[in-house]
This record gives sequence, C-alpha cells and structure tokens, in this order.
Amino acid sequence: MPTSPAGPKAGSPSQPTAAPAAGRRQRGAQEIVAAVAVAVAGFLAPSSESGYFFRTASAMLALAALFALSVALELYQEAQAKQAMRAKNKFEIVTTRVELPASLPGGVFGAARSMSELLNGFRVTTSTEMKVIELGFQLTSETDAGTRRLRARILSGDAVGWEQGGVAWEAQRELWMEAVHAAPRVAEVGSIGWKGIPSLPPDPPAPDAQTAAGCAEGSLEIGSVIRIDGVVSKPELNSKYATVVKAANEAGRYGVRLEGTKEAISMHARNLVPLPALDTLGVSVAALRSFRAAHGHLSSGLTVGQARHALLAPLTASSRLSLARALHRLGASDEAGRPLAAPATVMLVVADGEALDDALMAAEKHAASREAPGQEYVWLAALSVNAHAPPLEDLPLAWWVGPFRRAVQGIGQAAVLFQPWEAPRALAYGWCVWQLHTVLAANVPLAVLNSDAEAKRLQDALLTRMDDVVTAWDRKADGGWRKAEAGCTAADLKNKIHKGIDAEEGGAAEFAARLITGIHRWLLGEARVALDKIPTAERSTSRLLDHVASLLQEHGDLSAAEPLLREQCEGRAAKLGPRHTDTLEAVNNLALLLHQLRKLDEAEPFSKQVRAAAMGEGAVSRLMGRVEAGV
Repeated sequence: MPTSPAGPKAGSPSQPTAAPAAGRRQRGAQEIVAAVAVAVAGFLAPSSESGYFFRTASAMLALAALFALSVALELYQEAQAKQAMRAKNKFEIVTTRVELPASLPGGVFGAARSMSELLNGFRVTTSTEMKVIELGFQLTSETDAGTRRLRARILSGDAVGWEQGGVAWEAQRELWMEAVHAAPRVAEVGSIGWKGIPSLPPDPPAPDAQTAAGCAEGSLEIGSVIRIDGVVSKPELNSKYATVVKAANEAGRYGVRLEGTKEAISMHARNLVPLPALDTLGVSVAALRSFRAAHGHLSSGLTVGQARHALLAPLTASSRLSLARALHRLGASDEAGRPLAAPATVMLVVADGEALDDALMAAEKHAASREAPGQEYVWLAALSVNAHAPPLEDLPLAWWVGPFRRAVQGIGQAAVLFQPWEAPRALAYGWCVWQLHTVLAANVPLAVLNSDAEAKRLQDALLTRMDDVVTAWDRKADGGWRKAEAGCTAADLKNKIHKGIDAEEGGAAEFAARLITGIHRWLLGEARVALDKIPTAERSTSRLLDHVASLLQEHGDLSAAEPLLREQCEGRAAKLGPRHTDTLEAVNNLALLLHQLRKLDEAEPFSKQVRAAAMGEGAVSRLMGRVEAGV
C-alpha cells in the first residue's frame, strides 16, 4: 500500500515549500547569466587601447559588485519572509535565554528600573506570566508577533548558601521575581506624577552634627539606643549598637552597654550617635482614596510587599522619603483643607502578603468607624517607613523595646488585618508579630479588621462551626505563631523576635494570653452580629448562642450573658419542652450564672426546676450535682 510523503512537522515554520525552492533556483540561474553578462561588459567596456590585464580586472570588479548586491538582496528577502511567517503563525513560541547574577544589582527597585537591559531587551508587561523553574524562572508574554518566552538562569554565588538551590539563592530568586513583577509599573508610576511626589527633590545636604561629632554632652537619657562611631583607639567598636545605662560624668563620658553584653563601658559623647525615633506620620483617608484612584490599575493584584517595590519606591525615588513624609513636606491637603499627612492616630498592622487593596480598604473601614473619620491618620509601614533607608528590622532589639514601643504608645490606637480566619497572615510574619506584641505589652487598644469578603466567610463559619473558629485562632495565638512565621520570616529576625518576647515579663505565655483575650473580644462582636441574623425561632437552640454566652462568661461579662441564657431557657422550653435534657442544661447554666451574680432569689426557681426533674426521672443527676455545688 503506497504511503503519502511525510509533511513538515508542526511548529516548524522555517521549513520551505517546493514552490519557493524552485523560485530560488530560477532566480539563481538568472543571476548567473546576469553575472556573466556583466563580466563580459566589464571586460569589453574599456577602450581598445586598454590592456588585457586592465580589462580583466574591470570584469572581476563588476562581477564582485553584482555578487555582493545579490547576497544582500537575498538576506533582505529571507528576513522579510521570516517576519511575515511570524506574523502569520501566532502559535509560534520563540524562546530566549539569559543568565542573571545571584545578587540583584541595586536591590529589587534598582533591578526593576533596569530590567529591560538585564533581560536583554525582553519586554515585561503587567500581563506577563511568570513561574519558577529549576535554575531560575520563566517569563511568557503574548505579543502581536506571537508568544515570547524567556528562561532566566540565576547563577550561583560564592558565599555559603548562595549556590544554586541553596537557601540564600532561593531567597534571591524570589527577589528577582519580585523585581520582574515591579518592572512594568515602575516607569508608569513616574508618568502619573501623583501629587507631584515623583519630581520632589531630596532634602538639601546639611551638616549632620550628631553624625559628624556624636551627640551633645548631656543630651542622652538613660535608655537611649545609640550607635558607636569614630573611636580611634578601638575601631572594632565602631558601628556597634549600645544602650545608655549611666548618665554623663564631668568629662562627658556615658556608661553604655553593648548589645548582647552585660557589662557597661565608658564612651565619650562625641562617639555616640543616637538612633532616630520611629517616624509616626500617618496618612488620611483622603490620601488613601486619592492614591487608589491614581494607581488602581497598577495596584490591582499586588500584595503590600510587592507594592512597596512596584509603586511606593519609584514614587518616592527622587525625594528618598516615605510616602507620608513626602506628602507632609509638600504640604498636600484635601478639598476640605485638611493635610494628607499628619501625626498618626492609629497603627495598622498588616502582613506583607496581604493584598494592598484589602489593606487600604481596611484602613478606610476603621477610620469610618471612628467619631471623626476625616481626622484619622493611619500609620502603615509601607506608607510611613522610608523604603530607601535601611529596614527597621536591622535595628537592634533595644530600639524595638525602647523607642519603637514609646512611639506606639504615642500613637495610642492599633488595628490588625486578620485574615484568612483559618490562618491569619499577620501571625506568619515576624515584623507583624512584634508589632502585635508591642501593642499588647503597651496596653494600646487593638481592633481586628478584615475585608468585606473575609467578613462574610467568617460570619458563615461562626453560624455553622464556631468551635472550629475559636480553636483555630487559640492555637495560632498560643504558640502556633512560632511555627507559622517560619516560612515567612528570616531565621535571624525570627530569633530576634523570640528573644525579645521571651525577655518580657511573662514571656510568650503572657503574649499569648493577651492575644487570645483580644481575639475573643473581637470574636464576640462578630458572633453577636451573626447571632442577630438567625431567625428568632432558631436562636435559642443554636450552638452560636451557647458559644456567645460562654465567651461572655469566660471574659467576666456576666451581666451581658444573662439575657442570652434567659432567652435560651425560654426558647428551648417552648420548642423542646420543659423536661428535655437540652432545656434542663440551659436552666442549669442560668441558675449557675445567677448564683455568680449573687441573685440567689432569682436562681432558686431554676434550681428547683432542675431538682424536680432529677427527682422525677433521674435523668439529670449529673446536672443536680453541679447545681448543688453552685448553691
């Protein structure tokens, strides 16, 4: 049986067809004839007086010129044919490769600004797909000429752990991918020019007396955190952090304790550089709304961490300030004349992994719940901390315990974005854990926030399985955060956080107890909202009512629990009958509560009801013992 000849393979657009090949052969024969004719003409063209050698040279030169033009024409035609083929074949995937250094040149923001050059001209857009591959990452972009793919291989570093596949190498790969994600947004942020911040120049250089010559004598208080600088006799002390533990003597020397040591050493004031306090400028709701309106098409889908490099760093690249500080320096205000940046009234604790839109909406939501929303100013690390300065995480633990805590106390309020309810991201990031610890240790009121979508999920969970919600969060708060943060927090930062928490009075146990108490109080509010949604006929027999009453009693709010337990008794008696086990359990719970409230006369009828049921049927003898113990 005859077989048909094999056709060209799919995806091989470069394979020629028979007709073009014949055409090229025909053109080749014509070119040979033309070349011979030109050569003859070149040979005969010179005058008869010219010698044979001269005429031969003329013919060769003419032939060479024709050959060069023929080759150039052929190359041009092939390039045009390939371009036409790519335009026709939208399914062709062109793959290129590039090698990148392990360490990002200029950090995430610096690499994002020069990404086109680093990727050899590969165009990255907001729709470019990115995925991890074994030795780096892969980018895929759809263009008018077809699909373009780039495979980036990240080279090994020389340091331990920086070899391909090592822990540090993988961390650098994540940063490279973050820079790629930021790249298409960096240029556009500048073109938007929000509030004139991109063109705001940096502060003019001014002599820093403290940096140049230490601090003024007598200006440091005990507990101040400083950096040692300018020591000639012991240069190994320079750049180390210490805490002032003894006031200056007549010679201007302070007693300071180096981080990680117990003994104090004497240092002159000129060698002590105080660490700056936390910048507590916040931004208004109007600033948040304006920022979202201007950058919404760029911020959609970004996490807080990604937005720091993709939006906030390029926005403030010229001024090298935080967003809040840049607005303050510009004197920006809203339509009502209120400043867009002012001292913060609330600290918002948000994990870098949260969606930026969720964080900004949560800030607006919290401000709207206050008496004067227009006068609320939100401190959010991404907006209030300078992205161009060394990270706060690099500062010593003494700074976190001292100046940072005093700044939190000065703000006076805090809120945390707690989602998803099964595993809140705020407990998975070490920086957020420390902020929560500081807020609770400083007795600053803490509110819990979530997005509208997450609030609905939580409400549904409370209505059907409140036990699971309470258990999940209690586990996270009671030590579970130590495991949760392992995947999102560098080992050195995690150790610093644990050391700081354990060093506090009560340690991790006290932190967990405070956190659980705060969560339970918030859960009570959410549960009562969910309870109000249950039809009246079903409330008394719902497990949610039982949980709400129990939580109220657990936190000592007995008066608030009483009407709920009365409602439960009346509802169960009407629906299940007065002698039903569930009804008697509710009656017993109410009797015990009334005894705790010292309402003995009101408790007696309910106690008798339980006794009577126990004597008549013997089915609730266990409950009887609990009532007798209460009496």
